[in-house]
Amino acid sequence: MLRWPGRRLLVQRGDTELVALDLDAASAGGQLAEVRFPAPWPRRFGSVAVTPEGDAAVFAGAHTVRVVEATGATRWEMRHVCSAGECRPMHTSFAEYGGDEDHRYPDSGSAAVSGDGKLVWAHVRGPLSDDKEGADDQELWLVLDAADGRVLGRADTMTVASGSEQMPHPDPAQMGLSIGEGEEGSPVLWGRWDGQRLTVEHTGIERILLAVSPSGRHLLTVPLRQWSLSLHGRRTARSCGNWTPRALCRHSRGTPAGTGCTGTTRRPSWTRTTSSPAPPSATPGTARPATGSSTCAG
Repeated sequence: MLRWPGRRLLVQRGDTELVALDLDAASAGGQLAEVRFPAPWPRRFGSVAVTPEGDAAVFAGAHTVRVVEATGATRWEMRHVCSAGECRPMHTSFAEYGGDEDHRYPDSGSAAVSGDGKLVWAHVRGPLSDDKEGADDQELWLVLDAADGRVLGRADTMTVASGSEQMPHPDPAQMGLSIGEGEEGSPVLWGRWDGQRLTVEHTGIERILLAVSPSGRHLLTVPLRQWSLSLHGRRTARSCGNWTPRALCRHSRGTPAGTGCTGTTRRPSWTRTTSSPAPPSATPGTARPATGSSTCAG
């Protein structure tokens, strides 16, 4: 689910298309608005975001960030160095590597759209296609003009990502970036765009960022193995609450004594799909390994 202030879109990504549903129109009793976007490559090759208006999808692929309209037309794209392993060519199309075994499961970056729809935030492997020859090989966090893809700001994240996710803040000039570096760590970065310059803060949080609160003052995170849920103050990054699934869910109705939310003595974990925190409460979900999930309030 993609969330902005006053706006929610449920997004489902397949290998050939992306479907976006307007949940607010449905909950208000209106006709369920559905938009379908043709996908330029299978879903394992990157991630995707949708504009708040639902008029375009942003595909962050292994070699480019491409904005696609519902008609299939490309609004703009920004190419960058391939994110697959040691591959460094500046590919011009997915067809160049789509059938290559070495590109079957590439590392990936991410993209997100600001709440006002004016900015696209992209985390990619550099250099970019427009960079000068001999530019450094680095991971970049970019602020792009959503209308035409112009690079407005950029910063080196100083990370080595296998994947990443971005979480919009109520202020469209701010964005959270959660980077997965395998066993090396999972740093959370915070970006601010002042209209002239992108500044990036390494928050010191080494966990997976799940959500930003509606007020923008709190962050919800889990560790790599997802055994604890933490609420952090945005400015201090200090944890102001920590919960395990078993501790909260033992109070759930119908849960056998001595078990977690899943009704099992096996150690439960939090799912990565969780609602936005709204202190003093949040509604997370728990998962029993390989057997499904259930939800409880905490």
